[in-house]
Amino acid sequence: QQQQQQQQQQQQQQQQQQPPAAANVRKPG
Repeated sequence: QQQQQQQQQQQQQQQQQQPPAAANVRKPG
């Protein structure tokens, strides 16, 4: 259970860092 939680946290952090394009997508002009 602990291992799964750690993996989920890592994935969330990566997603937040990687999608800078998401900010642009949210601003469609």
